[in-house]
Amino acid sequence: MLGTEPKAQSPPGPLRLSVSQDRLVTPEDTVSSREPYLGVHATHLAVDARASNHLVVAITRDRSNQESTTEVLLSHDGGTTWQRSALPAEMNTSPHVVDPWLAFASDGTLYFAVLARVVDTADATQKMAVRVYRSSDGGQSWPVPSQVPFAASGSYDKPSFAIDSTNDIYLVALQTFTGPAGDPRHGLVIARSQDAGQSFSVPITFAPNNLILSVGHPPVAVDRGPIVVPFFEVASQNPDAPLRNNRLWALVLESAATLETHPYLVAESVAGVFPFLTVDPSRGRLYIAWTGPKEDRNIYLARSDDRGRTWSRPVRVNSSESPTRNKRYKPMLAVNRNGVLGVGWKDGRDDSNDRCTALYFTASADGGTTFGPEVRVSGGRTCADDWWGRDGEYFGLAAAADRQFYVVYADNRNGRYDLWMNIVTVG
Repeated sequence: MLGTEPKAQSPPGPLRLSVSQDRLVTPEDTVSSREPYLGVHATHLAVDARASNHLVVAITRDRSNQESTTEVLLSHDGGTTWQRSALPAEMNTSPHVVDPWLAFASDGTLYFAVLARVVDTADATQKMAVRVYRSSDGGQSWPVPSQVPFAASGSYDKPSFAIDSTNDIYLVALQTFTGPAGDPRHGLVIARSQDAGQSFSVPITFAPNNLILSVGHPPVAVDRGPIVVPFFEVASQNPDAPLRNNRLWALVLESAATLETHPYLVAESVAGVFPFLTVDPSRGRLYIAWTGPKEDRNIYLARSDDRGRTWSRPVRVNSSESPTRNKRYKPMLAVNRNGVLGVGWKDGRDDSNDRCTALYFTASADGGTTFGPEVRVSGGRTCADDWWGRDGEYFGLAAAADRQFYVVYADNRNGRYDLWMNIVTVG
């Protein structure tokens, strides 16, 4: 059982972590950011590898359960000042725009994927579609987006994407549809763009059985290798054969030409919340982090040195001296140019009532074998009566300079959901 796994102990001369003061991310036009919102759906961060002071943040704010708006914010000075990106008009034609994802290609092109409610002309029904925007000037302007074709009849959910060494884009999302025998299927779709995001192939589907599957974030492109997609089992659709444990998998796209996929087991018992995958490009090593099941609620990490086919024994990331009854989740990962692995997550250890969470961080300099002591990053907390917290399904974590990590997140310390930033320096 995962709860018996020992935490990796700090090596001699452990890493020293220092955290900057909380910085409110406030663009020059503050009207939209001060509107009252029900909560934050998601926050994502991308850093230009050619200029680490160039930051782009996308945030979805929920006006209601059926209306959400997504903003993109830009900084060219490492997060000291921000400006609002002028998004295309079609971003405002849908009342529900959610699940933003950002990434820079190696040539500096910025890509932005988002879910938007549209009318499918094939059957005249409303669905959630994936739009992909492309900016050649770092987010200042956005031409007309492409739209990922529907693989089947259902809406898409939880899109994210990877860009390989040839700048091909692989977009992954969830979809619910009808199987070949008329049975309901809940699985993954994978679409590919070979023309810099101007068009996408009709996605292939991965829904091999009667289990409800959910996708992790994001797919990862291994240099000169496969695309790896994290996913996990949520439930069985057969009430007479319920799942005893939710298992975590790595779906390896073996061939870009044929889109042939093979699943490989990572862990046998995980919480039904999103795992996170990243890669150390200098080593080709994959890292995946997740939350343990309900009786556990620790953050775990495993690594793979053979492109996702086999995975190490899980290591507990957080210390055993940090109890929480329930709220420890939303792990995020980033690797800097020196191979230092940063791990951030939301943690409820500071609230005995199990209502509020703060953001914590730790790092590893030996490939995820051992970790230094974790530090609290956020000065404020998110306090909410619901389990998920309403501060977003994911937050922004990215490597900056040789020793720094940027963290961007939302909380309601001021009675509204504002966006905050910290810089963690690894000594």
